[in-house]
Amino acid sequence: MHKVLHIKYTNNVLNKFVNIDDKSKKQILIGCVANDLCEFTQEYSDIVMRFDLLLKSNRSNFLFDSSPIYESLAIYQSHYGKLSALHSMAQTRDIPAKSTRKDILKLLAFLEHIVLNGDTEMLLKSIDKFEDILGSQIQDVTFKVYKLLDTKNIFKAKHRAIGMILHIIEDSYTKSHCRRVRGLIKTFYYYKDQSNHSDFDVVQNKNEDVMKRYLKAVLKKLLKNKSAKLEYKDIFRLSASATPSFGGDLKDTYGDFLDLF
Repeated sequence: MHKVLHIKYTNNVLNKFVNIDDKSKKQILIGCVANDLCEFTQEYSDIVMRFDLLLKSNRSNFLFDSSPIYESLAIYQSHYGKLSALHSMAQTRDIPAKSTRKDILKLLAFLEHIVLNGDTEMLLKSIDKFEDILGSQIQDVTFKVYKLLDTKNIFKAKHRAIGMILHIIEDSYTKSHCRRVRGLIKTFYYYKDQSNHSDFDVVQNKNEDVMKRYLKAVLKKLLKNKSAKLEYKDIFRLSASATPSFGGDLKDTYGDFLDLF
């Protein structure tokens, strides 16, 4: 989903809670685009959609290359690697939907752990130290936790983690990240196989109201320092006929027709 839409939907749900102070609200809004920026979030934290400038810079090459240097970056892993669940997407093609769902739920649990129990010491640990939450797949992911949120300040980190959770939920309702049939997830998509991802990075009208209700329910729990584990499981329910991951049939008419079945 485009950064403008993440901010739109996140701001919309934030405005339903009158007791959120401006400092907390600002960090949640920054967090809702951190999934796309990771260690570059702070540099672009005015959230005026300057991500395009990053993509045009020489530094952005790591988004499209595979090397030990680039793969060590959080922004690479969040798009093409072991943290693709930050976008409700599969790590690669042909992964069973159950496996991707499990990865997403684990990542949501990890971000929620930051919200509910995080401290400065946690932010300074490497991701692979949290195998008990994230699973063995992150054994080789060695960048520090604060790189995901681009801050060592625990107040900012906790609120940005809330924004990142909302981002994952928002992405799951777009045509470009996964396919839903009658609200249930049929297929998680794989980013590298898509050539027209941005053209379909929008929420279908029929899913928008449901998504907004879930965003509100999750935010309500997190602001009360409570777990939204049950909501996550419900949001990411799979169709009985769920299929393995692939790039997706990103075609307007065809995609809408398929969603009838």
